[in-house]
Amino acid sequence: MNTSTNNELYIVTGAAGNLGSAIVRNLLANGKAVRSFVLRGEEAARHLPEGANVFEGDVTDISTLETLFADIPENTAVYCIHCAAMVSVSNLVAEKIWHVNVDGTQYIIDKCKAHNARLIFIGSTGAIPEQPKGTVIREVEHFDPNAVIGIYDQTKAASCQLVLDAIHAGEIDGCLILPSGISGPGDYTFGNVAGVIKEYAEGKMPAGVEGTFNCADNRDMAETIVRACKEGRTGESYILGGDQIGMKEVFDILSEHTGLPTIKTILPAGVGKLLGRMSDMAEKVTHKPQRMTSFAVYNLVRNNEFDSSKAMRELGYSPRPMAQSIAEEIDWMIEEGIVTLPKPREPDTRSFGEKLADTGSAIGHGIAAGAKAAGHGVAVGYKAVEHGVVAGYNAVADGVEDSIHAMGENFREMTMLRAGAAFESAPAVEEAEGGIVNSYDNTEALSKKFPVEHPTTILPGMETAIQNRLLNGFENWNRGFDAWKAWGDILYTPASMYNVHGVRLTLPEYQLAMQLTLRNNDIQMGAFRNMIVNDDWVAIHYDITTINRETGETKPGSVMEFVQFENYGEGQDTRVVEGWAGTKGKDYQGLLRLLTPEEREAQEQARAEILSREIPKIDVLAVRYPVNHPTSVRTALGREIRQAILLDFDCWNKGYDQWEAWARRTLSEDFVCHTDFGDASREQYLDASRVWFDEKQSKRLYFDNLLVRDNWAAIQYRIVYTENGVKEDKSMMQFFRFVEEEDGVKLVECWNK
Repeated sequence: MNTSTNNELYIVTGAAGNLGSAIVRNLLANGKAVRSFVLRGEEAARHLPEGANVFEGDVTDISTLETLFADIPENTAVYCIHCAAMVSVSNLVAEKIWHVNVDGTQYIIDKCKAHNARLIFIGSTGAIPEQPKGTVIREVEHFDPNAVIGIYDQTKAASCQLVLDAIHAGEIDGCLILPSGISGPGDYTFGNVAGVIKEYAEGKMPAGVEGTFNCADNRDMAETIVRACKEGRTGESYILGGDQIGMKEVFDILSEHTGLPTIKTILPAGVGKLLGRMSDMAEKVTHKPQRMTSFAVYNLVRNNEFDSSKAMRELGYSPRPMAQSIAEEIDWMIEEGIVTLPKPREPDTRSFGEKLADTGSAIGHGIAAGAKAAGHGVAVGYKAVEHGVVAGYNAVADGVEDSIHAMGENFREMTMLRAGAAFESAPAVEEAEGGIVNSYDNTEALSKKFPVEHPTTILPGMETAIQNRLLNGFENWNRGFDAWKAWGDILYTPASMYNVHGVRLTLPEYQLAMQLTLRNNDIQMGAFRNMIVNDDWVAIHYDITTINRETGETKPGSVMEFVQFENYGEGQDTRVVEGWAGTKGKDYQGLLRLLTPEEREAQEQARAEILSREIPKIDVLAVRYPVNHPTSVRTALGREIRQAILLDFDCWNKGYDQWEAWARRTLSEDFVCHTDFGDASREQYLDASRVWFDEKQSKRLYFDNLLVRDNWAAIQYRIVYTENGVKEDKSMMQFFRFVEEEDGVKLVECWNK
């Protein structure tokens, strides 16, 4: 970059945004020449100060970038601060957000290279892989979109690496800034913090969700970013974070500064995740973005402790307390007439359950209405789940636990009537002997009774609690249906769902399905082949023995399940959120009979969405093949395993020749695939797979789960294929064992369902 004169020009993209506008104001206050790049018709741009020198355009429109960088006087030092980005928690805009955030960044890199401009790239702390809670997150030297969660964070990781690659190749000069959340006055785009303040002041936020914020003031960030233009070391990245505070603290700050009552009801993270999944469902049906998606909830409940000490040392970063920043943002919003403080509200006397119901509506932003517009079945399903949650938590809050059992029994009786007279005569199975077991102290004893053939690391805390709940569940199942059902009232919440052979069942429907299954057979749980626990998920593969009650015939078998748990706090403990057992098979039509007509309609709508789904045309495999329920990958070996699985997917979708080449590189010579029909060698496995290409024309769409622990992985994924000229869908489950070799990981065994 030419710095032979004192002539300077600062180009700021995304100049109408919260951070971009603060940077423009800072530059103008210091007498700098600025070019402010904003979207065409951007409403917030009219609030930019005089002298902002506004250019309208789009980072994906190269012609407008040409105009932005045109007519720069010779011997001018040019600094490009690239703030422009598409921020979204929705899964509906994956290709668009990738185009804006990644392709747009490449276009900016090209312009900086052509005009000898120094690039200050504004990334995000979300581009850095999350670390376990209690661990401070610091800058990294490499950014991997496969290692982070959510489409926005993945695009930020990919674009950060683009910038680093260009710097390391000597194409451009520059550095990276990684902000956390952004607060402070002047946010005419009404981002997350401003949105919370507005809803709180207007009385539209009856409760919060358990989690944390990490925010810093836009003015402090802007000052540091301007300083980084000259003082940021080439190729370095700098975290600009602030205080990590809980949702309750945020509400207390708001209350203290507005005089309005604080919000005392903070819903457990598990309830927030439930609302997130409901928002995801609504997006799929209505094709309208929702605000409280699973990714939005993830950002609340994740580890948000970031270390800004590097920026403090090298760039003089000095963030003001978050309480001060929020207070000044409130004052600004009042002065601008954005919010008007109402008279102090009367104390809220509603019960916990009533607040939960209202919060489901407020946070969901019209989920029920949108789902109803797109399909009555989803609306009814949402209402059923919402009522189940409300009833369950009302019961806990009020101490009326009998209402939970009453609700379940009434639902079961109605379900049996729907299922038909043949089901009504199902005989009772054996009663429990000796009651049920329910202790967190019996893990060692039950582990001897139900050993794991291929054990993997289980971390203390949530993961050991999940292990314990599984072991207690196996013991209670083997004591008979009544014991298992009584245990179910402990292990599940009224809102828990279970997917059995491709059919999504409510808890009462699931319990009825199991009762019918045990009508003619006694099924005993055996040892675990695998128990892969990761974060709040577990994948299990275990042996069963089925005994025909009439003939006494004994038949061995095995089952794969994926289950999500949540710690619901004191009095609730670790319970199942949702589970998946088995894949779509001959029981599918029979299980559909357990659903209401509305639920069947919702099931068919979800299936139609899968059949019509297109694979995004995005280079990064983790974005092309997303994981609906992502979990941590903590080791380099784990990341290699995940990449091998993603390559398996991508090569499969490119045709047999590409996939066979991948398989011969990755499957060990002594590879064995275990199926219900027998074992197959590598060559037999390759030959048997041809039918999925030649006849079935199958495509792999996305993962429901991808769990990695030690040298093992368990995946559940969706495929579409053609059967007798009809397009079908199916969920597949697999367990993999890898070994680490000099030329990469090798797959030595797999188990398929």
